[in-house]
Amino acid sequence: MVDGHIYKGLIDSGAQVSLIALATVVNNHNFANVKHSELEIKGIGGEVKVLGEITLNMQVAKEVQMEQLFIVVESLGTDLLLGANFFIKNRIVLDLANKKVLQEEKNKVNLNKSINLNSDYHEIKLINTVNLKPQSSTVVAYTLNCNLNNNKLVANYGIFPDENKLDKDLLIASFIIDSKCEKFVVPIMNCSEKLIQVKANTVIGFAQKLNISDKGILSEVGHEWVPKEVNIVSNENESLADKFRMKETDLSETELTRVTELLNKFNTIVSKNDEDVGFTNTIQHRIELTKDTAIKQPIRRVTGELANEIEEILLKDEAAGIIRRSHSAWSSCIVPVKKKCGGTRLAIDYRRLNDLTVKDSFPLPNLTGAVYNLHGAKYFTTLDLTRGYYNVPMHEDSIHMTAFSTSRLLAYPDYKSEEPLELHVDASLTGAGAVLSQRQLGITKPIAFISTTFGATEASYSSTARELAGLRWAVKKLSSFLRGREFVIFTDHQPLVYLSNTK
Repeated sequence: MVDGHIYKGLIDSGAQVSLIALATVVNNHNFANVKHSELEIKGIGGEVKVLGEITLNMQVAKEVQMEQLFIVVESLGTDLLLGANFFIKNRIVLDLANKKVLQEEKNKVNLNKSINLNSDYHEIKLINTVNLKPQSSTVVAYTLNCNLNNNKLVANYGIFPDENKLDKDLLIASFIIDSKCEKFVVPIMNCSEKLIQVKANTVIGFAQKLNISDKGILSEVGHEWVPKEVNIVSNENESLADKFRMKETDLSETELTRVTELLNKFNTIVSKNDEDVGFTNTIQHRIELTKDTAIKQPIRRVTGELANEIEEILLKDEAAGIIRRSHSAWSSCIVPVKKKCGGTRLAIDYRRLNDLTVKDSFPLPNLTGAVYNLHGAKYFTTLDLTRGYYNVPMHEDSIHMTAFSTSRLLAYPDYKSEEPLELHVDASLTGAGAVLSQRQLGITKPIAFISTTFGATEASYSSTARELAGLRWAVKKLSSFLRGREFVIFTDHQPLVYLSNTK
């Protein structure tokens, strides 16, 4: 119950924050209490528009009351969603086996990373290697090196002697497991802006026996979960069949069923869109050089809509963990190529790097032989990798050679924002420089860079007079941006501050 209203919602320990739908706030709460939020939320389907944040009073069961911060989003598909911040703040534990939500009683048991392990603990190991894209989550399977019998265990993740093996930006929930669990799975989230890999057989935590006293250690909160299973994979596969337009083919019902089952079986390796790029961990590409001389090429200038499109592509690739920001002595330039189907593909001009690379020699498959192998086949198809050149990771020793440079775009002033324009000015013996900027989405973005050289007369001014001359020049030069607008001047010359107090 939230502020006296009963809602249906989702529990998602893989979500970092709790969400509430805009319609829910407008219909049942005071929208004036919604405050501005700097958060950016990304899900599997892409970025989610954030409209603000609001703190509401929650009541779970009869005696448990709490305040909860919700992020207001435009559309949610349900009234609200309780994320990891709800579990952490209110010390909530999920009993997956019994489909219950439990709250830890005070001074009874500590479920955080500072817990002291006794000698009777059991390792929790990851079964398969998992690659987590930035700001994403998934469900992973694990093994437990013990027989549960009728015991209950408290699973605590990330608290083991080799904790340096787990990235600090991983979020793994703690919960109760017992003999009723049919599958050992746990949600795991990458909270960072980089790709994180956790290899198979990595110990991701420990499980200890839960000794329940007469009064009980964990008290039940609210109602049991509705025993309804949602087969997300099945729903995705149905959409895959639609994407392949299977109903438009000449396949019989039996053949259509077999193909659909094949798609269902290998759903995880089928790319859903251009941003759904695969990743292999079996090999890494290493570059061997004939001459260790850093190659640096000048930036190719692009302007207008193409520059904006390139910037958007780079930001998406960075968010997907394909590229990262770099500091390297090597630098190649980008080559934007228009696709036949529309849009732009970014290529990198590595010709000068290739001139220094040791060439590989290996036989290529013969096309004629491949065609003969198709004899007798009735249906033909092709399988291609989505952006296959990104599927093989670079070896750490070779990454710096693949660096490329682009000209960063200047921002446009946002006059609808409450953030004022910022004018940074500095003068020297020979001239002055200025930067006009504005904070947008929590980041200070440059709008214009200008500079000038002092004449003989201005160069003979005192230091305060030179700083003032530089300030006057900058305001006049950028008057088209500043006229009629509120702006803040930044200077490193303290005497200028007192000028505003003089009459």
